[in-house]
Amino acid sequence: MTCIRRIKLMFLLLAALSIAFLNSCVTTKVFQETTRVQTEKIQALQNIAEENERKIKNLETETKSEIARLDGSVDDAAATGTKALKQAETAEALAKKLSKGKVIYEVILTNEAGKFGFGKFEISDELKSILNDIAKMIKDQNRLRFIEIEGHTDDRGSEAYNLKLGLKRAEAVRRYFYEVNLLPLHIMSVISYGESRPMADNSTKEGRAQNRRVVILILE
Repeated sequence: MTCIRRIKLMFLLLAALSIAFLNSCVTTKVFQETTRVQTEKIQALQNIAEENERKIKNLETETKSEIARLDGSVDDAAATGTKALKQAETAEALAKKLSKGKVIYEVILTNEAGKFGFGKFEISDELKSILNDIAKMIKDQNRLRFIEIEGHTDDRGSEAYNLKLGLKRAEAVRRYFYEVNLLPLHIMSVISYGESRPMADNSTKEGRAQNRRVVILILE
């Protein structure tokens, strides 16, 4: 708007200049030349003013778009933060529950009893019989217990692979408890320790066989 005012002022100055030239009896040629020069200056100023206004409008549009994008990013971050917070609260609640619980029984299903072969997580017939006995014992107590199922491996393979394998073993036991023995899923949790908690020497065949195991903790 300041530029427009300046242009109007220039027009007024041009008019005053024209009157001055007429009053001073300047020649028509000089007057026309002066008028042309001033008109070109005014046009140049007007072009600059219009270009500045265009740039200002573009900047406003870009600013609004950036604000909208940032608002969207903030909303996404807030949603992610809320989800993470809920997960943390759930984990904390479970940890408190476990910390208050007292381990009543601990059953270790090693390679000898549970028959977990190298790289395997399928449940053998012998292991099914053991799991049936454990489930019956829990039901006979006529009291709801919490069951934690841990999956373990030997140290052959990568750490990431062994974590996944340990989890598959624990999940296989929980699924069997649920599908065959009808134990509620909400009283069972699974966790994989992979190769991180060996109970025997991984340098021997016998030791590795013992480390390929599932541990069942029955909590009060």
